[in-house]
Amino acid sequence: MKRILITGGSGMLGKALVREWTGHAILFPVSSGQLDLRDAAAVGDAVRRLAPSVILHTAAYTNVDGAEGAPEDAAAVNDRGTAHLAVAAAACGATLVHVSTDYVFDGTKGAPYLEDD
Repeated sequence: MKRILITGGSGMLGKALVREWTGHAILFPVSSGQLDLRDAAAVGDAVRRLAPSVILHTAAYTNVDGAEGAPEDAAAVNDRGTAHLAVAAAACGATLVHVSTDYVFDGTKGAPYLEDD
């Protein structure tokens, strides 16, 4: 059975994924209180300990107005936190699936999105 780490496990999407995958995989849903994505060492330790084959990354700093007023806080989670997960996933051979929202990518670009979009 696949081992799946779900960041944002207490959020709407995380909870929906848990409902969908329960009984089909070994799930590790984590909230920000359980795993601070801003902490590279904590992320690396958690991924090594849980040894997931897949990481479904649904966690994010989602307060749009707050992000505009505190861009560093948003970047610490959304940018560097995602990078910490990518490094940890690569180190253990896990597949990382990163989910974004229409606030970031609304689908109107007309071409594939690039990492720096």
